[in-house]
Amino acid sequence: MRLGKRLLSAWAVGAALLLAAPTTAHAGTDENASVFGALVFFRHDGDSFRVCDTLDDAWNVYARCEYIRIDGSIQTGRHYVSSGRGTCKDFDHNFGEGRPVRFTACVQNWVLDYCQEPWSTAVA
Repeated sequence: MRLGKRLLSAWAVGAALLLAAPTTAHAGTDENASVFGALVFFRHDGDSFRVCDTLDDAWNVYARCEYIRIDGSIQTGRHYVSSGRGTCKDFDHNFGEGRPVRFTACVQNWVLDYCQEPWSTAVA
């Protein structure tokens, strides 16, 4: 009977240690994209894009992004900054941890729409 109690106690202590053990940290990645006149930064801590206009040329700058949801569907988006040279704007998301996020930096005027190729990839 005593051996059974000791084994049960040892099992309970082992289970408690396993439950209290820290889990492996998620390793997201940050990434940047640029094209002449635009910079885009993705930061995995907060799942945010920062889109910056770097030229005084009256062109809009924007980020195009794609995120594959866990169900396989694709979420797409564009984040525009049209306030002029030296200005940046932040756009927050809530992507699933460990999921890839593809994005690119783009410039646009009344005639031309140009984006960086290849797209950058980060991990949320």
